[in-house]
Amino acid sequence: MGPGPGTRIMTGELYIGLMSGTSMDGIDAALVEIEEATCSILQTHTRPWSQEIRQQLDKIVACPDEADLSITGDLSISLGHEFAAAAIGLLEIADEKSESIIAIGSHGQTVLHAPEADPPFSIQLGDPDTIAAVTGIKVVADFRNGDMQLGGQGAPLTPAFHRWAFGREDTDLAVVNIGGIANVTILHADGRTIGFDIGPGNTLLDRWISIHEGQPYDNAGTWAAGGTVHDKLLDALNADAYFFRSPPKSTGL
Repeated sequence: MGPGPGTRIMTGELYIGLMSGTSMDGIDAALVEIEEATCSILQTHTRPWSQEIRQQLDKIVACPDEADLSITGDLSISLGHEFAAAAIGLLEIADEKSESIIAIGSHGQTVLHAPEADPPFSIQLGDPDTIAAVTGIKVVADFRNGDMQLGGQGAPLTPAFHRWAFGREDTDLAVVNIGGIANVTILHADGRTIGFDIGPGNTLLDRWISIHEGQPYDNAGTWAAGGTVHDKLLDALNADAYFFRSPPKSTGL
């Protein structure tokens, strides 16, 4: 007897991805099925940060030199529980068992990214051991520092995936990702892959509308759609030295 109506036939392996980015508004969780040559998103889930957690993160990011290690360590464990809850919530929505998941990839929440330091380093909070203990699933984490020790900037993290998912031998391609920070991946037909941050994405708008309108983000871009380009300001921003540097380069968080 074959599968019943609506039954999903799984031919690949299941993984969970957890990410909290520059906007620091919460955790994005994705359940994905990875096969030899394809990656399919099966379910997504978002778990917002509480106001208390966001205030703590904002304080550390704004003044990392003044961060109390005890408070930071405690916050990392708390974030680990939040990431675990996001993964569990995702599984519940997807009606999937934890035993079906090969591993969780958890980026954590970046609070300090220092690719120009000597030696370079990057710090993310959201203890992966806590996530593993709570969910019972293997966790892979700390993605940035390995790349930085090999001469990269630790950001963006997506070029290797872009090469696997979109790379072609007959043409050059560019993949643009607009998150809190925007980045681009250049996929050359000969196999060369280059990725770097190209400037702010939605982070500046999020900050502006939070301060002036009391909103966490510009819903559907409604506020931004009513504006016009401030040419002098745009010219001043475009004159920033960062845009004239050669890759590899990254902007920070």
